[in-house]
Amino acid sequence: MQTQFDRPLAVNAVDYLKVELQSRRDRRSEYSLRAFARDLNLSPSTLSEILNEKVGLSPLKGKEVARRLKLPSAHSDHFCDLLAAKSSRSASQRKEAQIRATARLRSTNAHQSIEKFKLISDWQHNAILELVDLNPKYHSLEAISKALGITKKLARESVERLSQLGELTIGVEGWKTASAVTFVGEQIPSEAIRSYHVQILKKALEALQTQSVDEREFQSSFFAIDTADLKSLKEDISKMRREIMKKYGHKPTKNKVYSLSLQLIRLSEEIS
Repeated sequence: MQTQFDRPLAVNAVDYLKVELQSRRDRRSEYSLRAFARDLNLSPSTLSEILNEKVGLSPLKGKEVARRLKLPSAHSDHFCDLLAAKSSRSASQRKEAQIRATARLRSTNAHQSIEKFKLISDWQHNAILELVDLNPKYHSLEAISKALGITKKLARESVERLSQLGELTIGVEGWKTASAVTFVGEQIPSEAIRSYHVQILKKALEALQTQSVDEREFQSSFFAIDTADLKSLKEDISKMRREIMKKYGHKPTKNKVYSLSLQLIRLSEEIS
């Protein structure tokens, strides 16, 4: 049975099952939970417990269910990570899976609206979200201020702004981030986005002067291209960025916040 998953990534693995079950029932009113269990190669009782979040699925079974749901690659990986984050026997594997799922939501879920972005376009907002996810020791204004080299007043204003916009929740169990976007491109021309990139370039210039070569990396290349390939080149750059984040940004041993900033600019003018 062909299914369509042109939807945002889910926050909970069970959502994939519930949405698909409802979709099949919408197409065939007589479609039952028992039929759904059969199509997923699960027992009805097991499927019922999964939907009620009483039990999980093993990684191997999760992959089989994703295949039977005909999930696209990105959704399949995300589905399996969401399952592993709750059901893996290893604590380290659960943590790694949760980190991957959270990062995937940040980089691929619907991008922030331009009006919302304007309110948190200063660089420290995304850095604060990363710090909060990094370690509970950063769950205070004083710690954020020291870690980012900003005033406590600016830290407080930024945290309040993130909280008001629903990107950061502060409760008795600590601080928790929503699936905020910590990737900013230039899909929508905006003064706020341009200002954001200027801030990051200034931080890079500052790092060039103050950080050791062991702490930072600067590289530049000059090459001529066919401008017909420009769109494909940009896509390759985005793919490279995602691969770097996937490889290095998901480890439970991470201990510092970094910014990866990429610039592709035209240097030559057309002459007649």
